[in-house]
Amino acid sequence: MKSQPVNERQPAPAAKAGAPASPELIAQRREAVQDLQAMITAGEWGNAERAQFQQKFLLLDPEQARQVLQQITMGLNNGTIHSQIDLPL
Repeated sequence: MKSQPVNERQPAPAAKAGAPASPELIAQRREAVQDLQAMITAGEWGNAERAQFQQKFLLLDPEQARQVLQQITMGLNNGTIHSQIDLPL
């Protein structure tokens, strides 16, 4: 059996296809979307926001993830989100 590369993201057990979302997961997703919306509205995107985004993004269902990524991309492209991420050279 081949092993998968370590850096490939594996879906969370509750996010596997066909598994109904529990009420707890639905509540977590709703809270994650609200938190991400607040980050987008704030308009500042630094290392702390990036780390928080990664944690919250893992909770989202595919449609929520698509919508959030679209909003962030549009905000970065049109200048309503200012990126201040420290990246290695």
